[in-house]
Amino acid sequence: MDEVSTLAEGMERISEKWDELQALIAPLSDDELVRARDDGWSVRDHVVHVTAWERSLLALLRGESRPAAIGLTEEEEDALEIDGINAHILAQAAHLSRAEVRQRSLDTHAEVVALLQSMTDEDVNLPYSHYQPGAGENRSQPVFGWIGGNTFGHYEEHIGWLKQGAATG
Repeated sequence: MDEVSTLAEGMERISEKWDELQALIAPLSDDELVRARDDGWSVRDHVVHVTAWERSLLALLRGESRPAAIGLTEEEEDALEIDGINAHILAQAAHLSRAEVRQRSLDTHAEVVALLQSMTDEDVNLPYSHYQPGAGENRSQPVFGWIGGNTFGHYEEHIGWLKQGAATG
């Protein structure tokens, strides 16, 4: 992942990687969206997952509970490893139609973009703990890292997995 140092650069990367992700998803049929790939996840699962972590980012930046944003209690989050959290996210969305998954994804992404557009470089260089008081001493780094990790960096990971799955699936 290329380094970005300003919010404007981050927004550009978010737009670029989001568009690339959408270009992979848009032409797929319903069958292709729900077919399990080599990683055991369907494309639909990848979309649900990315959406949930964008919701977590919104909660982070709004000073709300990140676990609650993805449907967990603080205790559940503490008890689960990342694979368990991701399994929980997918299970919560199992009842959603393809259209609902897609709309939630688009709506959540639009919220992320709008929130970030309201921020400044100074805002994104404040520590994580500024947005999540009580988060602990290891959260003193700029929140910008979490923004990149839950947007363009995360999209890039899933783009790679989706391309790999398309080549082998």
